[in-house]
Amino acid sequence: MADGKLFHAEVFVSLKRLVNDPEGIEIRNGLHNLGYGEVEDVRSGKYFQVRLRANSQDEALARVNEMCERLLVNTVIEEYRVQLQESAQVS
Repeated sequence: MADGKLFHAEVFVSLKRLVNDPEGIEIRNGLHNLGYGEVEDVRSGKYFQVRLRANSQDEALARVNEMCERLLVNTVIEEYRVQLQESAQVS
């Protein structure tokens, strides 16, 4: 196991606004069919939880951003945001 503090990252991924979201459209239509006519728009996305060790919060955030750019997110059509917090150490 790597040294350092334990961090918990939540990564929220969604299609860029200019990209058509057929899944979101179908979800919105389904909600309308169920009587939720007040729903104007739905955007679908992905959610990742990543636990990692790093020496600092800045290092952990940089590593998670690198993971997003290299694998988790298709940056041509998707955008993302990361929420990061230090986790309690579990022995």
